[in-house]
Amino acid sequence: MKVLFLNRARGEFWSIEELFRAVAVALPGSVKYRIDSVPRSGASVLALLRNLIWTSRIRDADVIHVTGDIHYAVISIWRTPTVLTIHDLRFIENEDGIRRKLFWLLWLYLPSKRAKQITVISEFTKQRLLSLVRVSPDKVTVIPDCVTPEFEACEKPELSDPPIVLHVGTTPNKNLERLAFACCGMKIELWVLGRLNDEQKADLLQKEIRFREFFDLDRAEVVELYQKCDIVSFVSLYEGFGLPILEGQAVGRPILTSNIAPMNIVSGEGTLQVDPLSIDAIRVALEQLLGDASLRAELVEKGFENVRKYSVTAVATQYYELYKRVVSPSA
Repeated sequence: MKVLFLNRARGEFWSIEELFRAVAVALPGSVKYRIDSVPRSGASVLALLRNLIWTSRIRDADVIHVTGDIHYAVISIWRTPTVLTIHDLRFIENEDGIRRKLFWLLWLYLPSKRAKQITVISEFTKQRLLSLVRVSPDKVTVIPDCVTPEFEACEKPELSDPPIVLHVGTTPNKNLERLAFACCGMKIELWVLGRLNDEQKADLLQKEIRFREFFDLDRAEVVELYQKCDIVSFVSLYEGFGLPILEGQAVGRPILTSNIAPMNIVSGEGTLQVDPLSIDAIRVALEQLLGDASLRAELVEKGFENVRKYSVTAVATQYYELYKRVVSPSA
């Protein structure tokens, strides 16, 4: 079986692509895989046309797997069965007017109709997709994200001085503003994984929060952040999955996350969960984690147990079974 993993053009963020590279390597030896990227980045008319023409010429594959973001690429692939992975739907739910209609048509409706199979990374995303596009539920399979092997357990028995809270993400859904309010007056250092805008920096400075920002990191540098921190914060308002929860659990850090789907499902019992809209709840939870070593140890152990379900091997097996069904539906 020949599988082509088709990625977006390389840009600042390439976490999806690194994840699927790990999946490709973990597939059985009988699978001959290839990884390629469309030539143009962005969503301009010229970029879309160039990429659609390019994908229409793809040959020599039994399955083409569009791994995310460039959903529209499926539209021009006619000779080969396709698998489309949809990670979340925030890209359309944050839009309105004509932009929402165009994204719905080119990124959801037409790709969902054309793809042989669709995968989503959580039941939450599946239900949202089915509410937006009328396709058979049997066409949509939930296969979670995996934790890549470099996220290994790294013991940290004592808190740093001051304790380091690693917050992942700076887009509005990541809820940094409420976390900042919750951290006011606390003797911590807030590490933010992601590029802060001027307004966010000014807000943190005004609140007198000691902070550092980290961006444009390679994979090893991201792992190092998890290893050096004491607590991982992921009190997001909206996610398709919540991979940072599992990355933190794999390294062995207590996680603070939201008590809403899909985070509360992905995390199992290995996190402390709060209402992400409540600043008071976030602050109380942080104080609990910082002040209770036994609680931290309990969450770390439960996190190790939970993350085993999301190993590269386990996820690659699920994709392999799907590819077999796509290539030989009657098998």
